[in-house]
Amino acid sequence: MTDMSIVGPVTLDRIRDERVEWTGPGGVPYYAALAAVQMGCRVNVSTVLAKEHEDILLTELRKAGVDLRVSWSESSTMFVNSYLEGDDRSQELIAVARPIRPSDLNQDDTLLWYFGPLSRTDIAPDCFEAARERGGRLALDGQGLIRRVDGHRVLFGRNANFTAMLPTIDFLKLTERELYVATGNPALREAMMALVQNGAKDIVVTRGSAGSCIVANGRFFQIPSFPAAPLQDTTGCGDTYFAVYLCARLKDEEPEWAGRLAAAAAALKATRRGGLTATRSQIERLAKGA
Repeated sequence: MTDMSIVGPVTLDRIRDERVEWTGPGGVPYYAALAAVQMGCRVNVSTVLAKEHEDILLTELRKAGVDLRVSWSESSTMFVNSYLEGDDRSQELIAVARPIRPSDLNQDDTLLWYFGPLSRTDIAPDCFEAARERGGRLALDGQGLIRRVDGHRVLFGRNANFTAMLPTIDFLKLTERELYVATGNPALREAMMALVQNGAKDIVVTRGSAGSCIVANGRFFQIPSFPAAPLQDTTGCGDTYFAVYLCARLKDEEPEWAGRLAAAAAALKATRRGGLTATRSQIERLAKGA
Protein backbone atom coordinates (compact mmCIF):
# COMPACT_ATOMS: atom_id res chain seq x y z
CA MET A 1 0.00 0.00 0.00
CA THR A 2 1.28 3.44 -0.99
CA ASP A 3 0.31 6.49 1.06
CA MET A 4 0.52 8.93 -1.84
CA SER A 5 0.73 8.45 -5.60
CA ILE A 6 1.85 11.68 -7.27
CA VAL A 7 1.04 12.06 -10.97
CA GLY A 8 2.56 14.66 -13.27
CA PRO A 9 5.64 15.59 -15.29
CA VAL A 10 9.02 15.86 -13.61
CA THR A 11 10.33 18.87 -15.49
CA LEU A 12 13.67 20.26 -16.56
CA ASP A 13 13.63 23.84 -15.23
CA ARG A 14 15.84 26.82 -15.88
CA ILE A 15 15.43 29.29 -13.03
CA ARG A 16 16.49 32.92 -13.19
CA ASP A 17 16.48 35.69 -10.61
CA GLU A 18 18.40 38.93 -10.25
CA ARG A 19 21.40 37.11 -8.77
CA VAL A 20 21.88 33.79 -10.55
CA GLU A 21 20.59 31.28 -13.11
CA TRP A 22 20.61 27.50 -12.76
CA THR A 23 19.06 24.37 -14.29
CA GLY A 24 17.67 21.33 -12.48
CA PRO A 25 14.67 19.08 -11.88
CA GLY A 26 11.28 20.54 -11.06
CA GLY A 27 7.56 19.98 -11.36
CA VAL A 28 4.98 18.93 -8.78
CA PRO A 29 6.19 15.30 -8.44
CA TYR A 30 9.77 16.35 -7.71
CA TYR A 31 9.05 18.86 -4.96
CA ALA A 32 6.00 17.09 -3.54
CA ALA A 33 7.60 13.65 -3.35
CA LEU A 34 10.71 14.90 -1.54
CA ALA A 35 8.51 16.76 0.96
CA ALA A 36 6.22 13.76 1.54
CA VAL A 37 9.21 11.50 2.19
CA GLN A 38 10.43 13.92 4.88
CA MET A 39 7.00 13.58 6.53
CA GLY A 40 7.31 9.79 6.62
CA CYS A 41 4.90 9.00 3.79
CA ARG A 42 5.35 6.10 1.37
CA VAL A 43 5.41 7.77 -2.04
CA ASN A 44 5.08 6.73 -5.66
CA VAL A 45 5.59 9.03 -8.64
CA SER A 46 4.06 8.33 -12.05
CA THR A 47 5.69 10.55 -14.67
CA VAL A 48 6.78 10.86 -18.29
CA LEU A 49 10.06 12.29 -19.57
CA ALA A 50 12.74 11.85 -22.21
CA LYS A 51 15.20 9.02 -21.65
CA GLU A 52 18.12 11.43 -22.14
CA HIS A 53 17.05 13.36 -19.02
CA GLU A 54 16.59 10.35 -16.75
CA ASP A 55 19.67 10.93 -14.61
CA ILE A 56 19.32 14.67 -14.05
CA LEU A 57 15.59 14.45 -13.31
CA LEU A 58 15.28 11.24 -11.28
CA THR A 59 18.54 10.65 -9.38
CA GLU A 60 17.53 12.70 -6.33
CA LEU A 61 14.11 11.04 -6.13
CA ARG A 62 15.69 7.59 -6.30
CA LYS A 63 18.19 8.46 -3.56
CA ALA A 64 15.27 9.60 -1.37
CA GLY A 65 13.59 6.20 -1.75
CA VAL A 66 10.69 7.35 -3.93
CA ASP A 67 9.09 4.52 -5.91
CA LEU A 68 9.08 5.55 -9.57
CA ARG A 69 6.86 4.50 -12.45
CA VAL A 70 8.49 6.16 -15.46
CA SER A 71 7.13 6.21 -18.99
CA TRP A 72 9.11 7.61 -21.88
CA SER A 73 8.40 10.53 -24.17
CA GLU A 74 10.29 12.06 -27.08
CA SER A 75 10.70 15.24 -25.01
CA SER A 76 10.69 16.19 -21.36
CA THR A 77 8.60 19.13 -20.21
CA MET A 78 10.87 22.17 -19.89
CA PHE A 79 10.18 25.53 -18.24
CA VAL A 80 12.02 28.80 -17.77
CA ASN A 81 10.99 30.49 -14.50
CA SER A 82 12.02 34.13 -14.12
CA TYR A 83 11.48 35.77 -10.75
CA LEU A 84 10.44 39.40 -10.48
CA GLU A 85 9.88 41.54 -7.40
CA GLY A 86 7.95 40.07 -4.47
CA ASP A 87 6.15 36.76 -5.08
CA ASP A 88 5.68 37.26 -8.84
CA ARG A 89 7.28 35.20 -11.57
CA SER A 90 7.01 34.81 -15.32
CA GLN A 91 7.10 31.41 -17.03
CA GLU A 92 7.94 30.12 -20.46
CA LEU A 93 7.06 26.59 -21.60
CA ILE A 94 9.87 25.45 -23.89
CA ALA A 95 8.90 21.80 -24.51
CA VAL A 96 6.13 19.42 -23.45
CA ALA A 97 6.21 15.68 -22.75
CA ARG A 98 3.39 13.52 -24.04
CA PRO A 99 0.28 13.27 -21.81
CA ILE A 100 0.21 10.81 -18.93
CA ARG A 101 -2.32 8.04 -19.66
CA PRO A 102 -4.15 5.61 -17.34
CA SER A 103 -1.69 2.88 -18.32
CA ASP A 104 1.15 5.05 -16.96
CA LEU A 105 -0.31 5.22 -13.44
CA ASN A 106 1.00 3.44 -10.37
CA GLN A 107 -0.52 -0.04 -10.21
CA ASP A 108 -0.32 -0.46 -6.41
CA ASP A 109 -3.13 0.35 -4.00
CA THR A 110 -2.88 3.90 -2.70
CA LEU A 111 -4.55 6.01 -0.04
CA LEU A 112 -4.33 9.24 -2.05
CA TRP A 113 -3.82 10.23 -5.67
CA TYR A 114 -2.15 13.63 -6.00
CA PHE A 115 -2.45 15.08 -9.53
CA GLY A 116 -0.07 17.88 -10.46
CA PRO A 117 -0.59 19.01 -14.06
CA LEU A 118 1.43 22.04 -15.18
CA SER A 119 -0.56 22.49 -18.39
CA ARG A 120 -3.96 21.34 -19.60
CA THR A 121 -2.48 18.53 -21.71
CA ASP A 122 -0.12 17.00 -19.11
CA ILE A 123 -2.58 14.41 -17.78
CA ALA A 124 -5.24 12.72 -19.89
CA PRO A 125 -8.73 13.38 -18.43
CA ASP A 126 -9.52 9.67 -18.09
CA CYS A 127 -6.65 9.34 -15.57
CA PHE A 128 -8.84 10.99 -12.95
CA GLU A 129 -11.66 8.53 -13.55
CA ALA A 130 -9.23 5.61 -13.55
CA ALA A 131 -7.79 6.69 -10.21
CA ARG A 132 -11.22 7.11 -8.66
CA GLU A 133 -12.25 3.63 -9.82
CA ARG A 134 -9.07 2.18 -8.29
CA GLY A 135 -9.93 3.64 -4.88
CA GLY A 136 -8.27 6.24 -2.70
CA ARG A 137 -8.95 9.94 -2.31
CA LEU A 138 -8.05 12.50 -4.99
CA ALA A 139 -6.00 15.67 -4.57
CA LEU A 140 -5.50 18.24 -7.33
CA ASP A 141 -3.09 21.13 -7.68
CA GLY A 142 -5.15 23.17 -10.11
CA GLN A 143 -2.35 25.37 -11.45
CA GLY A 144 -2.00 23.66 -14.82
CA LEU A 145 -5.75 23.77 -15.47
CA ILE A 146 -5.89 27.54 -14.86
CA ARG A 147 -3.19 28.26 -17.43
CA ARG A 148 -2.96 28.76 -21.17
CA VAL A 149 0.11 29.01 -23.36
CA ASP A 150 0.60 31.83 -25.87
CA GLY A 151 3.63 30.92 -27.97
CA HIS A 152 5.99 29.99 -25.15
CA ARG A 153 4.54 32.35 -22.55
CA VAL A 154 2.51 30.78 -19.75
CA LEU A 155 -0.52 32.93 -18.90
CA PHE A 156 -3.55 32.57 -16.69
CA GLY A 157 -6.73 31.46 -18.44
CA ARG A 158 -10.21 30.43 -17.35
CA ASN A 159 -11.08 26.76 -17.91
CA ALA A 160 -14.73 25.89 -18.42
CA ASN A 161 -14.10 22.25 -17.42
CA PHE A 162 -12.49 23.09 -14.08
CA THR A 163 -15.68 23.51 -12.03
CA ALA A 164 -17.13 20.27 -13.40
CA MET A 165 -14.19 18.36 -11.88
CA LEU A 166 -14.67 19.64 -8.35
CA PRO A 167 -17.20 17.07 -7.04
CA THR A 168 -14.62 14.32 -7.66
CA ILE A 169 -11.79 16.12 -5.81
CA ASP A 170 -11.21 15.65 -2.08
CA PHE A 171 -8.32 18.13 -1.73
CA LEU A 172 -7.77 21.16 -3.96
CA LYS A 173 -4.89 23.66 -4.02
CA LEU A 174 -4.77 26.98 -5.84
CA THR A 175 -2.81 30.19 -5.47
CA GLU A 176 -4.75 33.34 -4.69
CA ARG A 177 -4.39 34.50 -8.30
CA GLU A 178 -5.53 31.12 -9.64
CA LEU A 179 -8.56 31.25 -7.33
CA TYR A 180 -9.55 34.61 -8.83
CA VAL A 181 -9.10 33.32 -12.38
CA ALA A 182 -11.15 30.20 -11.60
CA THR A 183 -14.04 32.02 -9.91
CA GLY A 184 -13.92 35.64 -11.07
CA ASN A 185 -14.49 36.64 -7.44
CA PRO A 186 -11.83 38.91 -5.85
CA ALA A 187 -13.14 38.22 -2.32
CA LEU A 188 -10.94 35.34 -1.20
CA ARG A 189 -13.22 33.79 1.43
CA GLU A 190 -16.33 34.08 -0.75
CA ALA A 191 -14.50 32.57 -3.71
CA MET A 192 -13.33 29.61 -1.63
CA MET A 193 -16.84 29.01 -0.30
CA ALA A 194 -18.17 29.16 -3.86
CA LEU A 195 -15.87 26.28 -4.81
CA VAL A 196 -17.19 24.33 -1.81
CA GLN A 197 -20.71 24.86 -3.09
CA ASN A 198 -19.55 23.49 -6.46
CA GLY A 199 -18.38 20.27 -4.80
CA ALA A 200 -14.81 20.86 -3.57
CA LYS A 201 -14.03 19.63 -0.05
CA ASP A 202 -10.70 20.63 1.53
CA ILE A 203 -9.44 23.75 -0.27
CA VAL A 204 -6.01 25.29 0.22
CA VAL A 205 -5.14 28.72 -1.20
CA THR A 206 -1.51 29.81 -0.96
CA ARG A 207 -0.66 33.52 -0.85
CA GLY A 208 3.13 33.62 -0.80
CA SER A 209 4.49 35.82 1.97
CA ALA A 210 0.90 36.68 3.00
CA GLY A 211 0.37 33.13 4.26
CA SER A 212 -2.42 30.78 3.21
CA CYS A 213 -6.10 30.03 3.77
CA ILE A 214 -7.90 26.72 4.18
CA VAL A 215 -11.54 25.71 4.02
CA ALA A 216 -12.15 22.27 5.53
CA ASN A 217 -15.07 20.67 7.32
CA GLY A 218 -17.09 23.83 6.67
CA ARG A 219 -14.60 26.04 8.56
CA PHE A 220 -12.26 28.77 7.36
CA PHE A 221 -8.67 28.97 8.63
CA GLN A 222 -5.98 31.63 8.09
CA ILE A 223 -2.43 30.32 8.30
CA PRO A 224 0.55 32.65 8.75
CA SER A 225 3.70 32.44 6.71
CA PHE A 226 6.96 31.69 8.52
CA PRO A 227 10.29 33.48 8.06
CA ALA A 228 12.64 31.96 5.49
CA ALA A 229 16.23 33.02 6.05
CA PRO A 230 18.34 33.12 4.07
CA LEU A 231 15.83 33.17 1.20
CA GLN A 232 17.28 31.18 -1.72
CA ASP A 233 14.55 29.81 -4.02
CA THR A 234 10.75 29.86 -3.78
CA THR A 235 10.25 27.50 -6.75
CA GLY A 236 8.32 24.46 -5.51
CA CYS A 237 7.20 26.02 -2.23
CA GLY A 238 3.54 25.56 -3.17
CA ASP A 239 4.15 21.91 -4.07
CA THR A 240 5.99 21.41 -0.79
CA TYR A 241 3.15 23.07 1.14
CA PHE A 242 0.43 20.92 -0.41
CA ALA A 243 2.36 17.66 -0.02
CA VAL A 244 2.98 18.28 3.67
CA TYR A 245 -0.64 19.35 4.19
CA LEU A 246 -1.85 16.14 2.52
CA CYS A 247 0.50 13.94 4.56
CA ALA A 248 -0.79 15.53 7.76
CA ARG A 249 -4.43 15.12 6.72
CA LEU A 250 -3.80 11.47 5.82
CA LYS A 251 -2.66 11.04 9.42
CA ASP A 252 -5.92 12.69 10.62
CA GLU A 253 -4.28 15.91 11.75
CA GLU A 254 -6.65 18.87 12.14
CA PRO A 255 -6.72 21.26 9.13
CA GLU A 256 -5.24 24.23 10.99
CA TRP A 257 -2.28 22.26 12.33
CA ALA A 258 -1.79 20.62 8.93
CA GLY A 259 -1.67 24.11 7.42
CA ARG A 260 0.91 25.30 9.93
CA LEU A 261 3.10 22.28 9.22
CA ALA A 262 2.75 22.95 5.50
CA ALA A 263 3.63 26.64 5.86
CA ALA A 264 6.66 25.81 8.00
CA ALA A 265 7.87 23.24 5.45
CA ALA A 266 7.47 25.73 2.60
CA ALA A 267 9.54 28.29 4.52
CA LEU A 268 12.30 25.77 5.19
CA LYS A 269 12.32 24.69 1.54
CA ALA A 270 12.70 28.33 0.44
CA THR A 271 16.07 28.52 2.22
CA ARG A 272 17.69 26.23 -0.35
CA ARG A 273 17.57 25.33 -4.03
CA GLY A 274 15.92 22.03 -4.85
CA GLY A 275 13.54 20.01 -2.74
CA LEU A 276 12.84 19.95 0.99
CA THR A 277 15.51 18.38 3.19
CA ALA A 278 14.26 19.51 6.61
CA THR A 279 13.15 16.73 8.96
CA ARG A 280 9.66 16.40 10.38
CA SER A 281 10.95 17.48 13.81
CA GLN A 282 12.45 20.65 12.31
CA ILE A 283 9.16 21.38 10.52
CA GLU A 284 7.15 20.83 13.71
CA ARG A 285 9.49 23.05 15.72
CA LEU A 286 9.01 25.95 13.32
CA ALA A 287 5.26 25.34 13.04
CA LYS A 288 4.88 25.68 16.82
CA GLY A 289 6.90 28.86 16.96
CA ALA A 290 4.58 31.57 15.59
